[in-house]
Amino acid sequence: MTKTYDFSDYADMIIVLSGAAGQGIKTVEQVLTRLLKKQGFNVFSCKEYMSRVRGGVNSIQIRISPQRVDAWVDRIDILLPLCSDLSRLDHRISSKTMIIGEKNKITTQRPVIDFSFQAVAAAAGNKRYSNTVASSLILSLLGLDPFLLDTYLRKKFAKKSQKTIDENIAAMNMVLGAWYAGARGFATTSGGGFALMGEAMSPAGCSCRKNGEPFPDGYCRRG
Repeated sequence: MTKTYDFSDYADMIIVLSGAAGQGIKTVEQVLTRLLKKQGFNVFSCKEYMSRVRGGVNSIQIRISPQRVDAWVDRIDILLPLCSDLSRLDHRISSKTMIIGEKNKITTQRPVIDFSFQAVAAAAGNKRYSNTVASSLILSLLGLDPFLLDTYLRKKFAKKSQKTIDENIAAMNMVLGAWYAGARGFATTSGGGFALMGEAMSPAGCSCRKNGEPFPDGYCRRG
């Protein structure tokens, strides 16, 4: 028998997302709180981190209401786990909690609506987009158009991507110009930052070969 969920008598809606560090649940919080506010909802969100230097399972609560809300509550109406471990949330899960996730992986005895965020994300292009799938699902559950998310993300990340690229190229060109002018220059970067410097690498190599200017660039691996 299929379990049914009725939230019609609730004055607010409590949505909790849990996931391992790096799965992007903080991004979900940032995106959804802004989108929901634009749609006229009152929103309160808070984060819960495990007590360790790095790693572990973290969670975010988003409280949504037509009325003003300004506090955390010890209740979960909809739970979207992006990882399998729910042990830290088990005391807050009730028979009324709707859990949506991969049924064969989640460690709980509660009923679970089987849904793979990673599988849907992989079909869309990359399993790392599972947090975007979770955001779209939440909007749909609230009766909102999921294409609101598409519009918001295009505007948000298009500007950020171009700004990041420009900043990395500018940093490399400034160092190159400094050495060409007789001053000492040095740049540091990590991960994808070095890849974004690629456009300035060719002139740097040509200048170094022709004029002998060095180009010191420190590459640091994060983590």
